[in-house]
Amino acid sequence: MMISLLRLADCLEPGTALSWLRNSNSARLPADLVATGQPIPHTDLDATAGEGRAAPRTVDYLRGLLTVYQVLPERDE
Repeated sequence: MMISLLRLADCLEPGTALSWLRNSNSARLPADLVATGQPIPHTDLDATAGEGRAAPRTVDYLRGLLTVYQVLPERDE
């Protein structure tokens, strides 16, 4: 799960990190996608921005992280 990339023990302000995880749309997006139990294809990420569930910049950032950590394959833009 994407949230596991964040190590709360390493944060200078763990309370701030926990607040972000609980309240941020950016944190909710990967959790929602993972909760389906299905692989996350590029098309699902595209749809979240198109449906207004997440800002395009948030989706692009998440796509970059998922690609770097090889959860998603590279995509020729």
